[in-house]
Amino acid sequence: MLYAKSDPPESINEHTEKLLRNLKILRNVYENIVDKNPNVDERLWNLLEIACVYHDIGKVYSPFQNIILEKLGKEKLYTTFDYESIKHEQLSPMFIPTDDLNYTERKIIYQAIYYHHCRVHKKVNSNLVEKIIKEDILPRYDNIRSEIKYKLKDDLDCNYLGYVLGRNKIDEESEVYIKYCLLKGLLHRLDHSSSADVLVENKTEQSLGECTENSLKFKGYNGKNELQKFCKDNISNNILVIGSTGIGKTEAATIWSDIGKTFFTLPIRTSINAIYDRIKFDIGYKDVGLLHSSAVDYLEEKEDKFDYHLYEQTKNLGNRVIVCTIDQIFPFIFRYNGYEKIYATLAFSKVIIDEIQAYSPEITAIILKGIKMINDIGGKFMIMTATLPRIYKDELEKMGIKFKFGEFLKPIMRHKLSINDNSLDNDIENIINKASSSKVLVILNTIDKANELYLKIKEKNIENVNVLHSRFIKNDRSNKENSIINFSKEREKTGIWITTQIVEASLDIDFDYLFTEMSTLDSLFQRCGRCYRSRKYEKNEPNIYVYNKNVSGIRIYIW
Repeated sequence: MLYAKSDPPESINEHTEKLLRNLKILRNVYENIVDKNPNVDERLWNLLEIACVYHDIGKVYSPFQNIILEKLGKEKLYTTFDYESIKHEQLSPMFIPTDDLNYTERKIIYQAIYYHHCRVHKKVNSNLVEKIIKEDILPRYDNIRSEIKYKLKDDLDCNYLGYVLGRNKIDEESEVYIKYCLLKGLLHRLDHSSSADVLVENKTEQSLGECTENSLKFKGYNGKNELQKFCKDNISNNILVIGSTGIGKTEAATIWSDIGKTFFTLPIRTSINAIYDRIKFDIGYKDVGLLHSSAVDYLEEKEDKFDYHLYEQTKNLGNRVIVCTIDQIFPFIFRYNGYEKIYATLAFSKVIIDEIQAYSPEITAIILKGIKMINDIGGKFMIMTATLPRIYKDELEKMGIKFKFGEFLKPIMRHKLSINDNSLDNDIENIINKASSSKVLVILNTIDKANELYLKIKEKNIENVNVLHSRFIKNDRSNKENSIINFSKEREKTGIWITTQIVEASLDIDFDYLFTEMSTLDSLFQRCGRCYRSRKYEKNEPNIYVYNKNVSGIRIYIW
């Protein structure tokens, strides 16, 4: 037997058959959920099949076989070569019959296979390859061809090296760059899922959009609102929407997702967890995965029976819907080793970017570059926020990216503001009085100021006061974020939460009163969205107090 893997033992044929089965699933799923992608045609699928068949044929090389034979306690093959001098993927392309491949196709498929392990290879000496052919492969070639069930090239040579090295190396400036990324990236997906023994894509027939609409009906909503109708009407388009907090942007986004493969991104892990729960348990959509740095911890705590096998599928991007942080997908713009796996998947995906105003200028630049690349490869994007920085709309228009724009604002009174020409920490008694019968949120611009105010209030023997900021260790911060969400939901509870700007984006919280330092306008709008989030405010007194003296973190000018 010619082995591909040792644990468990698996032949090259068996491993290849796994890839081909997953390829059939992948193609069937993508062709049924994705509008026609101009970068994807029948020939691409044909080339991908060839790549699957031949990507591991180089494992017939005696030094590779000996690695497995030794692990299995079996007699090794005689050889004078060692595996460190050349890897199996560097030999695999020479076995491909090339009669039906033109020059460009050879270059694409050779490189997809040659670099499919993304290793930094030593420069290959053609003399070494010729020697391996002559002394290691050809003496066993009849046996190799009898065992490998796929057709192998008759006359082996090292000519393929001219297609993969030097000036022929495909980069982002190449006219075949997109096709190469698709081929190499999907090969990665197929190889990784087959090696992990998971499905490359779940074959769910559920539509997230349909599940969402059914959920809205069950809750008694009389049809979709204008934002949700807009998203429904533009399922096949890129969209950018501005919507009031509490207007149903999450439902609008999931309706836009429809039946498509979707990445739902948010800036804060707690918010991501909440959206995951909302999609899986509230909306009732089952094929959803969670992907961020502490996802396993959350799922182990949340799920009665956490299935590591299914999580492995999520890591390989096999769920129809994946809720994740930006950093799980957008670093593909840096073209790190193996980035094509994500980039190729995005060609068949919809990407939802929620709370986009929460990102720094550096992350904004990354997102804009990522959106451009997603658009180039044929994917779709949705940007949604209550406060849209102008740079996104302006830059998308400059780049010539087509999108539909909509603005949906609730016409109800939710806030009455009091702008105070003094310092917030001079109004502690007002905060404490309000908290005796209500939920009070206090937002400071810096952690030091938040801690300082927390200690001042605690000194007054106030029990129901908490503080949340980014300086807590991961577990403590996660617990506090869950606590503030639960506190917000339990209407009978009263008390004070002192926080920083980390509550501005994504956290689904709703307080009765907000006390905040002055901040930038977009930040202030987001803060207001944490108070009377979707309720009508009918009292005469203010429910939001803004203070513009002794403001921490920023400089305020009063004219």
